Amino acid sequence: MQHHDVNASGIRSRTYPYTLRNIPAGQRELVDDMTEKFIGETIVVQETSAPEEYQIHSPYPLDDQQYEKLQQLCRLSAREKPPQPNKTPQESSESKGKAPVTGKDKRRSLAATPPKNRPDTLRIKNIPKDYTISQVEGSIGRKFKSVAKVHSLAALNADYNCATATFPNEVEYDFPNIQLERIRLDGNSVSNDPFDYDTEFKGLTPLYDAGEQASVDIVAVVGLGSHPFATFRSPEPKSDGMWLRDFLPQDIEHIRVILYGYLSRVDSSRSIETIEDIAKTLLNRLTHFRRATSTQKRPLILLGQSLGGLIVQECLVLSDPESRNRANLEEADPEATMIFDSWCGLVGFGIPIAGLNNPTLLAAVQGQPNQTLMNQLCANEEGEPSEYLQGLRARFEQCRLRRSRDYAPRILYFWEMLLSYPKLREGTSPESTLMVPPNSSTPGAQNFGLDSDHSGMVKYKNRGDELYEDVRNNMKKMIQQIEEK
Repeated sequence: MQHHDVNASGIRSRTYPYTLRNIPAGQRELVDDMTEKFIGETIVVQETSAPEEYQIHSPYPLDDQQYEKLQQLCRLSAREKPPQPNKTPQESSESKGKAPVTGKDKRRSLAATPPKNRPDTLRIKNIPKDYTISQVEGSIGRKFKSVAKVHSLAALNADYNCATATFPNEVEYDFPNIQLERIRLDGNSVSNDPFDYDTEFKGLTPLYDAGEQASVDIVAVVGLGSHPFATFRSPEPKSDGMWLRDFLPQDIEHIRVILYGYLSRVDSSRSIETIEDIAKTLLNRLTHFRRATSTQKRPLILLGQSLGGLIVQECLVLSDPESRNRANLEEADPEATMIFDSWCGLVGFGIPIAGLNNPTLLAAVQGQPNQTLMNQLCANEEGEPSEYLQGLRARFEQCRLRRSRDYAPRILYFWEMLLSYPKLREGTSPESTLMVPPNSSTPGAQNFGLDSDHSGMVKYKNRGDELYEDVRNNMKKMIQQIEEK
């Protein structure tokens, strides 16, 4: 083990400082417990001079996803636990004459953490095609030392599959994330399986595949600051249902459903990506995925939630050869143009083509690398869309009209009818607002209002949820029209 010197403040000299925000005061012990379990070592936690902030000193660097995950774990735990007066290290280890609580005893004390209301979902990639669901569950169970339940198994390419799984017997907030970090550090020595594990769901994830019977691809893209999988998950406590994976394939036959995730963090972001950059990456990855599964010409429906809808529209514009010529862009990969030629439908949820109505968002990212993306996304002080959004609206309309020469794509647009409470850096705004007004309708779309706020439009409790039924019925009609063409 690497040796770390300790300075006068009790902080090891070779550590990496990180600030955890929006965690109530008086929760230093909780933050100490959660970070020790997440990182796997005892570390120093300090409250900063700013309200609801703690600084931790990690023995190794954390990437953006690890940092955000740790921050969320601390916030969730603090939400369920009343604040306690902070104690000195001596007071923390000696309470009413009892022996110090350290090591194994300290970790065991975390069992009192309130149970989470639903299981976390694990993604498993690079599963050899000859593995059955039972074999995958057995391998995952040995690796994570818990009973695993596989919910989906679909082709990733010609040689490998991709699965999603949960651990129904686990109740701790941090499962399987803590185990996953340790598995990554230990390598594949536990079960010697060839799988790759993650919970971030970045990139493309096939959630369901009807195989040779599949006649339509549905690719779903999430919005700003959202977890790709959790965005579409049931809000019901203890439910592991996710409508794109579990409900839609039961109601609409002959489809393949694919999820797309990307880094979209708001607070403390280090990304300089713009909407165009994210769209280019989506186009490139989707082109390669369809080539790897020999489905380049399959009819395609793109589904976008909020910012995801703008990314979808930009992706389609970039796949259109005429749009690229007009913008003096380099010639596209011929197979990328097949995305445009295969495009038959678009389903949008709260796409802010007229600008996102969240002025506090611009203030929150002031001076950050992602400020350019937020300026593209948000309406200005006068409530007008950005110059980028005005241009995208015009370019997408021309793109749609050009595609209509061969096939007029069906476009469904769902907009929110309930006000939302925007998330702020210091919590949630006390004032509600309509994040995306009805005038943000996508050009050429059929418009439908949903009795929901901005984020709830894509979260359905079960197959009997009225919002889901509205979306399903319209998507089913769209797909029937595509199959009849």
